[in-house]
Amino acid sequence: MLIAVLLFASTSVCAAGDDAQWLKYLHRQFTGFNFGDGTIRATLSSGMNIDVEADRATGAYKYVILDPGGDYETILKILAYGEVAPGIKMISSWQYEGEDGKTIDENVKLNPIVADSDLHPPPQTAHWSFGATGVVPITQTHDRLVVHALVNGVLGTFLVDTGADDIYLSGAFARRAGLSPIGHTEVGTLYGTELSDIGKVQTMELGDNTLYDVIVNYGMDEPDPRGPDGLLGYGLFAGARVSIDFKNSTMTFKDPIDPAGATSGVRVDASFGDGHASIPMLLNKSLGLDAVIDTGAPGGVVIPSRLLSAYGLHFYQTEGGGCGTIDTLTVASLSYYSPKACVAYQSTGRWILVGMDFLNQFDRVDFDYPDGTVTFFPKKGK
Repeated sequence: MLIAVLLFASTSVCAAGDDAQWLKYLHRQFTGFNFGDGTIRATLSSGMNIDVEADRATGAYKYVILDPGGDYETILKILAYGEVAPGIKMISSWQYEGEDGKTIDENVKLNPIVADSDLHPPPQTAHWSFGATGVVPITQTHDRLVVHALVNGVLGTFLVDTGADDIYLSGAFARRAGLSPIGHTEVGTLYGTELSDIGKVQTMELGDNTLYDVIVNYGMDEPDPRGPDGLLGYGLFAGARVSIDFKNSTMTFKDPIDPAGATSGVRVDASFGDGHASIPMLLNKSLGLDAVIDTGAPGGVVIPSRLLSAYGLHFYQTEGGGCGTIDTLTVASLSYYSPKACVAYQSTGRWILVGMDFLNQFDRVDFDYPDGTVTFFPKKGK
């Protein structure tokens, strides 16, 4: 959304040509801005600040800093403008600081005709057939969950990964399962980006449950050897209520049309909008943030380094590579004391990732994707 604001804010500015006209235009787009060192501080109606360095002669943006000095600070370098109509230009290429790739948008039309159908997403193709029990055996170690599934009738071994935003198959397994590419995409990870093919799986069977016509990614680097054929994330779970029973080593899929019912566990509102389970937590009993619940993370907590410095949080480094412990994590009425943690030095934002060290405190965790909740069932004595 912020990129869209910048793109459209730049459309007429570049045609303005003088400061007075440019400032008048910006007044209509932003509020609460001022000058300093050649930079404009603009405040969106949402309250987020944007610093813009611009060419005063033309109004063209050079650099943009989103949320300057904040938890989500992001720096963009404006690379090029394209002409969308005589005398009207628009940002056509930009690059995020620290990244090699750049975004190019040359598909801009002025005052196009937009039909109602253009404003709706494509129709859903994937659909479930839930079994009588819905129960699937899983193999678990301290730091991994592994499940067997039939993909187009071919047996594979996969990691269960609630932190993954989709289904990812290895290239070798995808070939065995007869997938052909219907497109390509770039996939982001904690360690950068990778190229991926996109294909459609006719059937994915787990126990007595079957998911039909689901789109998957494949062909990236080989995953963990304990789940050599891929990992199963949001693309599998999104249309179901999923219960992971650590005590009995099972995973159960339930039809979302069935009522969720009462629970003896600790139910927490969750967000699945980014393709993973995210819940509100308190770090060290003081800092509210979003915590990604990630069964695919083998260790403890991953925390952006900037959070430690910006908020003066206690972090006791006990290992090399920026790993140690933090004081506490709290979710609802549950507290997790002295969890192991490692610092993510290239990441920003007010979030953490909690993996299997945290999840091993529970007998069961229910992920209700349709209703947007996660329910925790602590082990006795925890």
